[in-house]
Amino acid sequence: MDDADIQLTISLVSRLPPADVAKLAHATSAGLQDLHRLTANSASDKLRSACQQLVAALNRGADPRALSGALLGADHAARHTRGALALDVVWTGPTSNVTASRLTWAVISAILGEAQRSVLLIGYAVQSEPSVAKALEAAVSRGAEVTLLLERSIDNPNYAGTGSPFPSLPARRLAWPAEHRPTGGAALHAKVLVVDRSVALVGSANVTGWALERNLECGILVRGGPQPAVIHEHIDALVSNGSLVPI
Repeated sequence: MDDADIQLTISLVSRLPPADVAKLAHATSAGLQDLHRLTANSASDKLRSACQQLVAALNRGADPRALSGALLGADHAARHTRGALALDVVWTGPTSNVTASRLTWAVISAILGEAQRSVLLIGYAVQSEPSVAKALEAAVSRGAEVTLLLERSIDNPNYAGTGSPFPSLPARRLAWPAEHRPTGGAALHAKVLVVDRSVALVGSANVTGWALERNLECGILVRGGPQPAVIHEHIDALVSNGSLVPI
């Protein structure tokens, strides 16, 4: 690789979120066809421009694997510089040329696919969405312990949901009983997903088809740092002090 290619990878990593750098690295290692495919399937001007720059580098004779490795190496260095903490914005809804972030459902599916030890899902309106159910079942098959903390109509008269989401999933199920809530009622309104105590998605989206694919929703994906573990530990503490109860 020449200096121009090295500077290109550094520039791309500085302008794109880690999730999109990973997509670029994967496509680059596979070659021109995959880069063209990523360009065609991306709604982001920034990501399409990055693909085109990498296509030009390959056409100049850059080695695909070396270029891919340089992207991942630059990303690793950037993460280390940021203290191993990476933040991405996750959207559902209309696209623009400002962000290259993925749809909420794709992010949920991807981080559930990483789960090896634990999954914590906290939600208000949660439905047994097939893609999420499949990803949770796969996590369980890899040995991950799944914890579900979901709203219930028995605890919140204003909640219209019925049934128990993911009924066949082996999981620890928690509730916030009505008698443990402030006088006058309160909603279990948090929408949080924590995987292996190291990755957390916190946002506005419920686990419903509309929220994951159609509504205008926004969330923050946190990789690394203490926050994901602290979220999980907070729920564990609420179970220990009796605020939350197993069901």
